[in-house]
Amino acid sequence: MTELEEKEEKREGLKEKIKKFSIVAFIAAFFIIILFIAALGINIGDLMVNIVQDFYDSYGIIGIYIGIFLISIFGNVSVIFPVPYVIALAVLAIAIPEIDPWLLGISAGLGAAIGETSAWVLGRGGKEVIEDTRMEKDLKLLVV
Repeated sequence: MTELEEKEEKREGLKEKIKKFSIVAFIAAFFIIILFIAALGINIGDLMVNIVQDFYDSYGIIGIYIGIFLISIFGNVSVIFPVPYVIALAVLAIAIPEIDPWLLGISAGLGAAIGETSAWVLGRGGKEVIEDTRMEKDLKLLVV
């Protein structure tokens, strides 16, 4: 193997390590944020309704749909800690009569799709991190 090939191989190895580290850092940051919210005892349902209310105060009726979109993303990205975002949607639909149910469904559905896709990406990245490690073998033993 030539010196150039060795450098290229080292560079590829370094790129792979950086990729795995960034995935681990993102997953760790996500869990730290969730644990921080739980430790503070923040009521997620109230927080979500307040987010939508703030958007409504700032942008009018369109702000409701923006807020619904955002809480639907957050409600679906969290796999381990379920977030009761559907309850917040129901409360908003009942409390604010100007809400169009079709636009509510579309904005919530788009947000849910992005949130679920993000959760899938997190899971896929986690798989790449533990691939070919002892942890993967231990987890396979637990599942089988």
